[in-house]
Amino acid sequence: MTDTTNMEERLTKIGIAADTIKNILKNKNVTAKFAEVLDIAGITECPKEKGALLYAVATKIKPLINPFLKHFVLLVAEDKWTRVMQLDEGIKWMEAKCKQHGADIY
Repeated sequence: MTDTTNMEERLTKIGIAADTIKNILKNKNVTAKFAEVLDIAGITECPKEKGALLYAVATKIKPLINPFLKHFVLLVAEDKWTRVMQLDEGIKWMEAKCKQHGADIY
């Protein structure tokens, strides 16, 4: 279980707005997924743009491509992807490949 006080501090340090933090903390699944994303990224502080992109990773990755979560997170953490559009296209491409070849082969 994620400590909400600690999570609130973590989200504040990555530039997430207070209202958004309240909404995130209301949803235990999103809170846990976002904590996982931050743990993978190893980021404790960053500009709000990167924080928003990490939030997008946490909320947009579907179970079909969840085995690739680490790769998506690292692309954002290492500044290889800096826009939501890049993330969206990466997700769309990976979902298509998994559906085409079957998720079991990955």
